[in-house]
Amino acid sequence: YSKYSIVMVEGCIFKMRVYNSEGSRPYSTNVIKQLLEQILTYTKLEQTIPIGTMTAMDRDNWFCVREDMLRSNINKESFHTIEHSLFGLCIDEIQLGGKEVFLTQTTVGDHRKDFTNFNRWYDLGLQCVFRKDGYFAWITEESIFDGSIIPQPTEVEEIESPTNSPPQMCQDTDVSLIKWELSNTTMMNVERGKNKLINWAANIDTCVFEFTNFGLECLQRYGLHP
Repeated sequence: YSKYSIVMVEGCIFKMRVYNSEGSRPYSTNVIKQLLEQILTYTKLEQTIPIGTMTAMDRDNWFCVREDMLRSNINKESFHTIEHSLFGLCIDEIQLGGKEVFLTQTTVGDHRKDFTNFNRWYDLGLQCVFRKDGYFAWITEESIFDGSIIPQPTEVEEIESPTNSPPQMCQDTDVSLIKWELSNTTMMNVERGKNKLINWAANIDTCVFEFTNFGLECLQRYGLHP
């Protein structure tokens, strides 16, 4: 499996290594915190182009757009980086409202600015949405649980460095901005993706389930499909 995840914030997409340079051990939570702080600093210096909006387009249209973008070696490398990552981490701004508002935000992102700061990539099988007030949620595609792209729990349970090990240090290369070569046609498709999301957000119907009983019969009890 990969040794990195992607981080989406303010419409920018970053590659973030989550294992040490040898790839033998996950970074400690301390190092991950440092890397995320770097990303939040970089974001303020970058121009926002919400490429991810295009992943909300109809599948046939997005396929054609993606094939056209793959003519560029820069884009080809960026697609490979995103599509082979462990998962996506989406860092959102706080949006006032109850659980229904958060559910809508989780699904379609922060739409207060017409998706200029869009932080989703719908082609990923697993995304964690983390809001700056501590709320978080997962966007998953159920077939990912049939594979092994996620490390086994025994591989990550001791994420803090052992006391007899030297402290982990992040490297300058642990965080990098994913870059794109964008044509006028691509920019038009970014706008089409935005329009698709604006329509989606205006018509989405949310329903929040709260669970109080868990166990083997949970799904059957609540009448849910796994």
